[in-house]
This record gives sequence, C-alpha cells and structure tokens, in this order.
Amino acid sequence: MFLQTSGGGHCPPFFFAQWQCFGTIVVIAYLSSRLATFNNNLMTIVTSAEIENFRSELADYPDALAALDVIEDCEGDLEDAAMVLAIRVGQQPEIANAEWLPIVSKKCRAVICQEEFRDELVNGKFARMMGHLAATKLCPSPLVTPILMYVAQQGVENFCEPLDPVS
Repeated sequence: MFLQTSGGGHCPPFFFAQWQCFGTIVVIAYLSSRLATFNNNLMTIVTSAEIENFRSELADYPDALAALDVIEDCEGDLEDAAMVLAIRVGQQPEIANAEWLPIVSKKCRAVICQEEFRDELVNGKFARMMGHLAATKLCPSPLVTPILMYVAQQGVENFCEPLDPVS
C-alpha cells in the first residue's frame, strides 16, 4: 500500500522519517485517520437497541437503570460510561478509559463465569447475575451494568475461556 502525496508521488506508509516524501498536511491527515481507527478499535460501543434490551431485562434494578442512562448519555461508549460511574461512586481510575473497564471486568470474572450462571448469560439473561454480582461487593453496584454489557460484547464464552478447564 502506498500513499499519494500532495506532490503526486507515492510513498509507503510508516516511512514518516522521509519528510521529503510527504507534505505536512498529508502526514497529519494520515496520522489522524490511523489514530481514529486505533481509538475506535479500543472502544466498546453498544447500540441503543442493546441498551433497551438491558433496560427491559434489568428493570427491577434502579442502579442498572441509572447506569444505562449514563451509557446512553455517553452514546453507547461503555468505557466512558464506566469512568463516569466510577467517579460518581468515589473511585479515581488512573489509567486510560479503554484499559480500565476490561481490567475491572476481569476482577469479576470468577463470579461472572460461575457454571450456574453461564447458560443464562450466553442466552442474554443478565438479571440474576446483576443481583448476584452486586451482592458480592466486588465492584460498586452502578458499575455492574457496564461490566455485564462489556462481557456480552466480548462474548461470554470468550470472556470466560481463561477459567475453563483445559481438556
């Protein structure tokens, strides 16, 4: 793959040290597009339909409904919503949004991946796990919803695979 420069020449991407090959605008535009692609790969975005499915599934949990409102306000970005919720409950995450939610979710993995809940989670039933995980106090109740949505996005089987026995 080669990039066309403003001068009409072609240069291989990632050879940014060769400034004579790129015009400044081309370099900035290319880097901006690559950074946007990279950032989009780090974000976990849920759709409004997914939010509504969780809203109906978790209707008996006021903290879940409040968390879903935050997720909606964050345009479905689970990482951003989880950071907002964490700050609201007094936590002060010191790492990037895209890294924090997966780390918190992994801390809850042993509970989430218990065999007695696995079939329900695989089938999109999160209400019982919502109550169970909130009761464990592994994380504040408002964070359980983005964690469960993150698990759903990753795929329950993929998320739980590290705990599965080796056959």
